[in-house]
Amino acid sequence: AITYDEIKAREEIEARIREEEEAIKALLEERKEEIEGVIELLKGSEKLAGQMKILTAEYELTNKTLEDTNKYYQRMLELSEELVKELELEKEKTKEGTKERQEAVLALLAAQKNVKDLKEAV
Repeated sequence: AITYDEIKAREEIEARIREEEEAIKALLEERKEEIEGVIELLKGSEKLAGQMKILTAEYELTNKTLEDTNKYYQRMLELSEELVKELELEKEKTKEGTKERQEAVLALLAAQKNVKDLKEAV
């Protein structure tokens, strides 16, 4: 036969089990809310990661554009420097040509004077 003390002990054990079950349910509910919060954070993180990818792509495109622009201006500078060198060479050639023409004109004038002097002498 079951004694009164055994029944009381069983009731106390069952009461503690129910208390433990309630505490576990409350803890699970709390954890559920935390997990849902983490899920929301992860969703936000995914959005941020997507935005970061877009920003990274925009940065890379901007950087590439700047590099291309820099290369373009560098090439324009090189071409401008080459043009300046060519113009300086042409300037020197023109100076030389002008000098040669001046010498030729002086030689012609000297020859004409010689011819005139010779005609006068004859």
